[in-house]
This record gives sequence, structure tokens and C-alpha cells, in this order.
Amino acid sequence: MVDRQATVDGKTGTAIGIIAPDPGSRTDIIIDPATGLMIGERDVLLKASLGFPAGTAISWTSVSTTVVNAAP
Repeated sequence: MVDRQATVDGKTGTAIGIIAPDPGSRTDIIIDPATGLMIGERDVLLKASLGFPAGTAISWTSVSTTVVNAAP
């Protein structure tokens, strides 16, 4: 676990990360602790790069799920 308060698209969860083969960044998946669902992922710089400081999220994805009565 790397962050208990990771926020993506206004939702807060727990981030679990793995350092990339090039140790300049880390990829996190973000889990909603109440439901166990994946709510997103992000890539975070571990060292300053391209003018951005270490700790900067350089990309992220948000995942939404819903329950419906029927599939289209």
C-alpha cells in the first residue's frame, strides 16, 4: 500500500503501487476500501522529470461501475 487517501475523479480509495522497471515512476491501482472495487489507476513520478517534481501524477484513469436491471 502506498497511499490511504488516493483520490481519482472525486472518489477516495487506497492505492497499491508497483515500481516500474525504470525506477523513475510507479503504477498504482486505487481500490475503494468500502466495496473492494477498483476505482482507478495512476502513474506517479518517483523522481523529478520533464520539469515536474517527484510525486506528480502524470496519468490517471477513473473507473465507474453501476448495476442495471438489463443489458442492452
